[in-house]
Amino acid sequence: MYGELEVNDHHLIKYALLCDFFQYFSSITVYGLPLAQCLVSQFLVNIQSFVDSHLNDELYVQSLRRKYPFQTMGDINKKLLTFEQIPSERMIKREKSILLCDSYYAFAVDQLKEYEVTLYRVRRQEREEALPRGFTYVQFRDELLQINQQVRAQQASLKVRVELVCKRVKTHPYLGTNNFKRWIVQALPKITKWVYMLDQLLLKVRPSIIIDPVEASIYGSILGLLSKKYTIPFVNMPVVAIGDRSLIPTRASHYFVWGKAQKKWLIEREISANKIIETGNIRFYYRDLPTTLKPYMYRKIGVSSAHYVIGFTTQPFVNTNHIVERWIAAIPSHLPITIVLKKHPNDTYEYSLLKNKEQVKILGNEIDILELLYHIDALMTISSTTGFEAALFGKPLFILQPPIPYHYVLNSNESNSFFANVNAGAVISNRQQFIQELEKVISDETYVEELKQKSSKLITETIHNLEQAPLLVKSNIEHILKRGL
Repeated sequence: MYGELEVNDHHLIKYALLCDFFQYFSSITVYGLPLAQCLVSQFLVNIQSFVDSHLNDELYVQSLRRKYPFQTMGDINKKLLTFEQIPSERMIKREKSILLCDSYYAFAVDQLKEYEVTLYRVRRQEREEALPRGFTYVQFRDELLQINQQVRAQQASLKVRVELVCKRVKTHPYLGTNNFKRWIVQALPKITKWVYMLDQLLLKVRPSIIIDPVEASIYGSILGLLSKKYTIPFVNMPVVAIGDRSLIPTRASHYFVWGKAQKKWLIEREISANKIIETGNIRFYYRDLPTTLKPYMYRKIGVSSAHYVIGFTTQPFVNTNHIVERWIAAIPSHLPITIVLKKHPNDTYEYSLLKNKEQVKILGNEIDILELLYHIDALMTISSTTGFEAALFGKPLFILQPPIPYHYVLNSNESNSFFANVNAGAVISNRQQFIQELEKVISDETYVEELKQKSSKLITETIHNLEQAPLLVKSNIEHILKRGL
């Protein structure tokens, strides 16, 4: 749903390197899985400086275009899957056993009580939730700490095989570098533990279905590969807005998507329509609606009830947030508007120009994000998932589109233009336009209604039948359990 279909130079270099990595290293296996495919998420992080330094190398880019004539992101995904050769092994599955990410905790407790449910997460949380009978938690970090002796022989064998392949790729512009060789040798102990741990988990739980929100994570990738090894249905069910970086390579057998926009986006990536089911978003369904009243929240953060209150959910755009800060700092003092700024956890920008501005309140942890979205009059954001959440509450959206420099992770395609491209609200690209939109929303109630209609249309086109989401997800899980693959 986030990101254009065409292959830009960033994606060409990035995924051409991944194809080469697969080509040379997929023959090395770890517990029956191709090593290179298990290392995807770490590999894509490690190549960042190489990709960035070669974006303006026209001769290099042209040579890659000849070698890999990718036109679309679907071409890339199809090519990456051609390198996988995973022999299947028989597993007698438990009919009622379901393995799923703890992102689905509320859904599982509500809808899956009659099943044997195993919820997985990376680490323990400060506050442990109560689990129904037949439910268990797996803490990946705890499990990994217990694995040492079991994998030492496999680690030693992998190191020998990897070093042999490294000798054969000495002339490759990246795989032949000392940086790559150091990285892959250092990555072997950890990835061996991950594959062993997840393989043992499946042998213990023997699930009839696996459900995960992000295939491109280390455990999402390995679980997807293990689903091929043991012929287990694997469902990709996103809970936040995803882009190609969270998806490719994808090998799920089924996709439970938010709605028609996400379905269209996946079909464009060469994923068969009969694998895609519109179920809505269960995270949005199970969100805890605030119990506090608007006047209480306004008093708590010091906002006048006579003001039009606009929330601003930031994102960690290190070379862009200063621009939005200047826009907000320029709000005329006579406008009855308050901006309530809620920083993204990874946003380190200080917003020092706004700290003493009377029309701005910078929040800490005193107000929950959903409480903020529920009580504000409107939301402004660039591309945060909070845009969907605010629209679900019927709020108008101000879509900020300041210049965002290229960034390997944060801005490598058109993903940050999604709300603007679908006309989900007032699209703002400069300070003058920002002030004009604020003046208009204060003076023209008809315009506010127009913006609400736009955010309502966003939900209609992206979220399928929210109130039925849990039942749709459960019925489709049960359908898969009956049919298998």
